[in-house]
Amino acid sequence: MRKKDLLTTTGTLALFALFGSPASTLGPAAGAAQETLGQPVATQAEAFGLISGVRELSDGSVLVADPLGGMLVKLDPSLGGMEKIGREGEGPGEYRQPDGIWPIGGDRSLLVDLGNARLTVVEADGTLGEDTPIVLPSGGGGLGGMMMAIPRGTDDAGNVYFQGSAYGPGGARDTIEVYRVDLAVGEPEIVTMVRAPEMTVQESGGANNQSVSVQQVPMGKADTWGVARDGSIYIARVGDYSVEYVRASGSSRTGDPIDYRPVRIGGDEKQEWDDERARNGGIQISVSVQNGQRRMQMGRSAGDRADLERQPWPDTKPPFTNGRIRIDSAGNGWVRRSMPAGEASFYDVFNTLGEHVKTVSLPDDRILIGFGNGTLYTARIDEFDQQFLEKYDLP
Repeated sequence: MRKKDLLTTTGTLALFALFGSPASTLGPAAGAAQETLGQPVATQAEAFGLISGVRELSDGSVLVADPLGGMLVKLDPSLGGMEKIGREGEGPGEYRQPDGIWPIGGDRSLLVDLGNARLTVVEADGTLGEDTPIVLPSGGGGLGGMMMAIPRGTDDAGNVYFQGSAYGPGGARDTIEVYRVDLAVGEPEIVTMVRAPEMTVQESGGANNQSVSVQQVPMGKADTWGVARDGSIYIARVGDYSVEYVRASGSSRTGDPIDYRPVRIGGDEKQEWDDERARNGGIQISVSVQNGQRRMQMGRSAGDRADLERQPWPDTKPPFTNGRIRIDSAGNGWVRRSMPAGEASFYDVFNTLGEHVKTVSLPDDRILIGFGNGTLYTARIDEFDQQFLEKYDLP
């Protein structure tokens, strides 16, 4: 899920918020097998503020990162017993806002610690080990020459995959890079290119006091992608809604375009977008440069509301949401389609040939969070916006 992106630059200060746009979904494709999610095999009774990431270990236990609750926990395979991992702080074995948890081979994981702007290894025994700054030393074409390795995927070799900035020194960009980096080396390489999110840009002021406001178009068109454990990448191309499968070797295969019904954006769709944005918050990144010294702060907050009348709405939704593609244990990629507000969620499932093999529906109060070994995890959202983790057998 993605929300509104906002970037403001004022001379010595740069501030931008990366908001995941609220999920919308679109109807099932004709001809594909239709399946529905069955009953959960396990549920977690205690609510989370936001289930930002889950990671199933080899014994069936699950790591859950809750940035709004400020904790990283381990649940047993029944999702019953809960053990907190680490503690709040800036030192070793500590974090300030655990925002994601990713597999990096075996039972080792990588924690995204937004509050400390670093990536921390979680060892198989649950101890927090070596950490690496999110800002890579190699720089880049983003704001202030920074390149931020905020993961959108990892592989079993320990590589981190992230995408380039949709806004750089030359302004808004039509296409952006997908990077792969070995954090021990710190030199990213370009794996492929994808269509960037649509942006609007407003500039004012002079050379020494310039203000640039960059906003991502809500539910605008963009490619989306996800990474399998072997380093292969699924890319959903928004131009014709086809899915490309890029092998770790670099060769690729693209399936046939998928038929879909464009969904017109009305008042209900706008409100649903804002509700999800307020519930899930957004990553806020503040960068300041004074006397040649650069400082950065990161974090996630929730609850703010947008002025819906001032948003640059397109006429229709794209065929799929801008959240990352999730890969199940069979190696298939799951793409969430766009739907009218209030309808059930539909996920199109693709194989490594880019072929659409089936569509799976979820109730509208469930969101796909991740996969384990033959398992699927969702967050159930109640009327108070609390989130409850559920585990299912993989359809």
